[in-house]
Amino acid sequence: NLNFQANTAQVTIVTQNINNQNILIKTSADGSRSIFGSTNPIEVTFTNQTAGNELTINSSVTEGNEFPTTGTLHVTCAIYVNPALKLNINVTTQAGSISLISEKSATFHSINLQANAGEVQANLQNVTIAGDVSLITKAGTVNFGVRQATLQGNQTVTLHSNAGSVGMDIAQAKTLQGNLNVNAATELGSVNVALQIDGDVGAKIISQTNLGSIHLDVQHFSGNQSSIQSDNYPAGSSIEVNIRTNLGSININAVYQSSNGPSVKN
Repeated sequence: NLNFQANTAQVTIVTQNINNQNILIKTSADGSRSIFGSTNPIEVTFTNQTAGNELTINSSVTEGNEFPTTGTLHVTCAIYVNPALKLNINVTTQAGSISLISEKSATFHSINLQANAGEVQANLQNVTIAGDVSLITKAGTVNFGVRQATLQGNQTVTLHSNAGSVGMDIAQAKTLQGNLNVNAATELGSVNVALQIDGDVGAKIISQTNLGSIHLDVQHFSGNQSSIQSDNYPAGSSIEVNIRTNLGSININAVYQSSNGPSVKN
C-alpha cells in the first residue's frame, strides 16, 4: 500500500525491482533562494508499517515555507515499486504531474492518481487489474493507456478532468477474464479514444456532449454517433466506454480486427 503526497512536484511511479527492494523513492529539487531563504527548501517524510504480509508506506514531499524562495523550485520524485507485490497505489499532488508506468507484469488492486492542477497519466502493459482505477485532475489533461491486460473480475476505470482533455489508448486481443467499464468525462475539453480489439473481446462506446461534436473513424463497428458497438458485441469479455463532455469534441478511433463487416467513417 503506497500513499504518497506532494504539494508541488513531478511524480513518476515505475514498477521495477531496484536492488531487491520493495520500494525506492528518489527525490531531487533545484532552484534558487535568497540569503534569507529556508535552509530546508523541501521536507520529506517516510513511514512504513508491516502487518502480516501487508506493507503500508506513507510518504510526503512538501516545500518549506519558513521564508519565501526566489524563482521557481522544481521538485521531481521517482518512485520504484517491486512488480512482484500486489499493489495499491494512491498518489496526490496539489500542483504538478503524476505518471504511472508499468511495462512489466504487475498486479494492481487499486490505482488512485489525483492532481489539483497538472497532468495525470498511466501506461499499463501486460498487467493484472484486480481493482478500480481513478485518474483525476481539476485543471490539466488525463491520459490512460492499457495494452493486453488481465482482469480479476469486472473492474471500473474513471478518467475525469474539470478543465482539460481526456485521452485513452486501449489495445486488447486476449480475453480479459472479466469486463472493463471506462467512464471518461471532462467539463471543458475534448475526449480522444483509440481502441483496438480482436478475438473474443467486444466493445461498446456511448458518447454524450452538450456543446460539441462527435467524430468517428471506426472499422467493424456499427451504430450511430452516440452509441456504437463492435460486430462481435457482446463477447466473451467486453470493454464498455461511457464518454461525457460539457463543452468539447469527442473523437473516436475504434477497430475490431477479426470482423469482415463494413467499416464506417463519420
